[in-house]
Amino acid sequence: MLLGNSRNPTFPESAWLLKSKLESDRGGRESIGLKLTSGREAMKTLLGILMISNAALFFFGAVQHLGIAIGRFHEPRIIPAAIVETICGISLAWGGAFVFSHSLLNWGVPLISNLIPFGGMLLGMAALAAGRGPRTASNDLYHHIMLGLIGASVAVLALGGRFARH
Repeated sequence: MLLGNSRNPTFPESAWLLKSKLESDRGGRESIGLKLTSGREAMKTLLGILMISNAALFFFGAVQHLGIAIGRFHEPRIIPAAIVETICGISLAWGGAFVFSHSLLNWGVPLISNLIPFGGMLLGMAALAAGRGPRTASNDLYHHIMLGLIGASVAVLALGGRFARH
């Protein structure tokens, strides 16, 4: 029978068996198999996603500053920017991996992992403002998105400390 069975005419047989299995596993309590995480775990996941996303954006910028166009995206070749963005991406990727694999009680590592690219961004933006390299609207946009993600990560770290204490 595709839909319905003798126990419940609205559930497909497979869903009824899953529901029965869950009830027996939980001592008769009904559960849909989803586990809600604590606020601390949610903040940890959010922080890790922000940091890994920002690392990907830094690597994307580094590849472009090597002179490699990715689809319609291209930036002028600036080797020093590619080097700095690679270092920043590695820092964020390492910090993101740390967040996913450790407790957030030690928030110093993710903070430092965000401060390194923050310094790199300030250096790059100051160099562009001083006319030390070609400036494009898309490059300015990348810098602002990267800074926004760093700011969001630091905000999550600050709020995460509140969750860790409770």
